[in-house]
Amino acid sequence: MVSKNPTAKPESLSAPEKRIRLFIAINLPAALKSRLRELQHELESSVNKRAVRWTRPEQLHITLKFIGYVEPSAQAAIEKELQKGCEGTPQFRLEVEGVGCFPNARSPRVIWVGTAGELTPLLELQKRIETATSAWAEPEHRDFKPHLTLGRVKEVRKRDVQSIATFLEKHQGTQFGEWKVRTVDLMQSVLSSQGPSYTCLHSVTLA
Repeated sequence: MVSKNPTAKPESLSAPEKRIRLFIAINLPAALKSRLRELQHELESSVNKRAVRWTRPEQLHITLKFIGYVEPSAQAAIEKELQKGCEGTPQFRLEVEGVGCFPNARSPRVIWVGTAGELTPLLELQKRIETATSAWAEPEHRDFKPHLTLGRVKEVRKRDVQSIATFLEKHQGTQFGEWKVRTVDLMQSVLSSQGPSYTCLHSVTLA
């Protein structure tokens, strides 16, 4: 007679799958990411090393909708709704230009690069995705302001604030490049002590 392990759990009582953290984004071409990395280096050389936590170039993107944590089983349904939300949206061109910060230059917390170009299809697309993902994410009450986060300010000294202000003024109208948006991506974000890492789970090609 084979003895049973009293501590063993039946398969039906096994631990549930770990929830996944998702967002929807437009990613950038490699050449543009490289140009923005040069821009990061420019400011990095004039501030304290610990002043800013820089976004890694491969992670630069425009967030269309942050979904947050969901069960893995929800991924297929989110992909389906994302496909519906993107239907009929034509491919469009965006430009990356200008540098700014949130909330303001006197108390910078987020340093970003702005977007220009064909913004009307971008704004309409974002609204449709907001509606399509409403079953999994809270509605965003703030106006959508498309941007790319260069870095988040962590430790600010008076000299650093001055350097950041000078940098913002210098690049207020600088154009860094343009590209044609062809896909919208469902991204997974995994948090760790080394910072977040992103993986594309699903891409929707625009018309």
